[in-house]
Amino acid sequence: MKEAKMKRELLDLVKVILEFSERLKRAKEAVKGGRLIFVAEELRALKKGLRIGDKEEKEPIVYGLLRKEWLDCLEEIQEKLVRLMERGVPFELKFSRVHVQYHLSIEGIPGVEFHSVLEAMEVVGILEYGLAKVADQIIKFVIAPVVKYGSPVSVGEEVNTGLRGTSEANLKIEPSPAEIENVDCETIYSGVIQIVKLFMNVYASRMALGFNVLEN
Repeated sequence: MKEAKMKRELLDLVKVILEFSERLKRAKEAVKGGRLIFVAEELRALKKGLRIGDKEEKEPIVYGLLRKEWLDCLEEIQEKLVRLMERGVPFELKFSRVHVQYHLSIEGIPGVEFHSVLEAMEVVGILEYGLAKVADQIIKFVIAPVVKYGSPVSVGEEVNTGLRGTSEANLKIEPSPAEIENVDCETIYSGVIQIVKLFMNVYASRMALGFNVLEN
């Protein structure tokens, strides 16, 4: 009786390990196929199943190997998401222009939607990091010039529409011809908020995460 119970438990363990292994394999393939949200949600679910961060002393060695595969897959998708974020919101210093691209491609993967990148980043816990990188660029290309040259910012918006709908939005950032001695916070804020609105509109319009477009 005891031996039969041990065999059933061992068989159940093997089934669970095979399931985790297969799901990790599918997740890795999905990363290459650009199914970012699917991968992010799978990794979140597998994190619980593999008890990431909650290692037990007497667990099978294979769990450690599966955790390593999980971490490798997580690092791969995080790296890809950050690169997509950078491609999705490029800043052109030479032309004083900020782009928000709605449709992206990377490593031969076409048709990656920008809102999907943001949603996947939220699921794997790096959305704040991605937004912080954009904020750094705003400080570098918007706030710093305003403070340096003592001139308010003039921002013009342009939206390009293709066959699949809006494909790209651009902001042209230019200093006002009239210099002023002291740039107040409201002047700086008004320039920055236009960029933030443009960026967040990509996501807020889809209501993927419940973000609201900034109104004030």
